[in-house]
Amino acid sequence: MFTGLVAAQGVLVAVEGGGEGAQLEIDAPPVAEVEPGDSVAVSGACLTAREVDGSRLRADVVAETLRRTTLGELGDAAPGRRVNVEVDILAKHVERLVAR
Repeated sequence: MFTGLVAAQGVLVAVEGGGEGAQLEIDAPPVAEVEPGDSVAVSGACLTAREVDGSRLRADVVAETLRRTTLGELGDAAPGRRVNVEVDILAKHVERLVAR
């Protein structure tokens, strides 16, 4: 569940792929709490974290998401571009409660 409030801006490190889907690598401090499989909103599009390493996140974006969101505007010139990042706050709260 996302609130629509941007947690931070991240920097797009790399975009690989294109028409049939792409893989994004984003550097954003809030993803340090994210684990693979968690949901992260990137510029309003909900993605699933595939890999997380410190503040770096890698996520796959399917072709349909590229067509229907602003993520489709990303391309070879995208590295260095800022993107809005929001982590699934409800999932994190539930995870903490269950861990108790």
